Amino acid sequence: MQVGDWPNGTGAQFLSKLSVDTATLPTDQNDYKQLRETPLQDLQNGEYRVIYDLFLIKKAYNSLIFKLSELAKQIGMTKDFLGEIRRRFSEGVLLYDVLGECLTGQTDILMSGENIPLEREPDTYARSKNRVMLFESKDFYLTAKEKLSYDFDKIVAGLQKDGRLLKAVQQIARNVARVATMGFPFDQGYMPNEVTVYPIVVVHDALYAASSLNFWANEWFQHELAIAAKTYGFSICDIKHVAPLTIIEIDSLILYKQYFANGTLDLPTLIDDYHDHVKFQNRGINASLPFSELFRDYCLQRGFVPDIPELIKMMKDLGIA
Repeated sequence: MQVGDWPNGTGAQFLSKLSVDTATLPTDQNDYKQLRETPLQDLQNGEYRVIYDLFLIKKAYNSLIFKLSELAKQIGMTKDFLGEIRRRFSEGVLLYDVLGECLTGQTDILMSGENIPLEREPDTYARSKNRVMLFESKDFYLTAKEKLSYDFDKIVAGLQKDGRLLKAVQQIARNVARVATMGFPFDQGYMPNEVTVYPIVVVHDALYAASSLNFWANEWFQHELAIAAKTYGFSICDIKHVAPLTIIEIDSLILYKQYFANGTLDLPTLIDDYHDHVKFQNRGINASLPFSELFRDYCLQRGFVPDIPELIKMMKDLGIA
């Protein structure tokens, strides 16, 4: 990367603020915090090296989001800006569009949350014969203080507060109750004791595909499911089977969506295979593995190639590339 003919040295000034000071890099494990903040290396003479492209992309995206959030507060915007980004873009564009491309033609019913006339509705409802998928989209931030505390209780508390992961788990448990009691008016074409329900949380940051997080989120889900069964008057036996909770990165769906769209990949089958492998109930070493890790290994072994050109096209269509 070279600085172009920016006036008055502004290019160098700007890029130097994004360049790491190697003399001050910590030697202990710190989640690469400094490299995330300064993902460039100054090679002198107006040349800069990108240390890790993902860090640079995340820095640009997060900086833009938080700057716009700051400006929104300054002009007195009454709505929560970050909440609106999650609702309108993360959910309203990414989730709906990607699931639409992955599952259209593979399901009997596919309904996005904006079209479901219920409170606390799923972000997406999909049924293929006797398999029901309930999706919740979660795009949220943990503070650096929470992430770098290395304190299990603090990190769990951070994941459970506000509208973060616990809320998604609670909403899915509520919607499992709706499946059991035929509570979705737009879908009355199944028998509850013949369906398998797949509770799925789609996350928008690879951080939340961390080892063991799916295990703990499923523990919360099983607790919330028991509460929902008591509250809404159904027995777990009223449903043929409720699969364990699965956390899936939106990136996994984007990169391999052509294989889902043409039927080469089947999401419920992949989820079944994942849980057969990790066996949360046994609490063994495999229980720490995230879905995305096994899924990408599965695709690699079968020669399924990520559709990078399609990803670039999507970014251009959204005006971000």
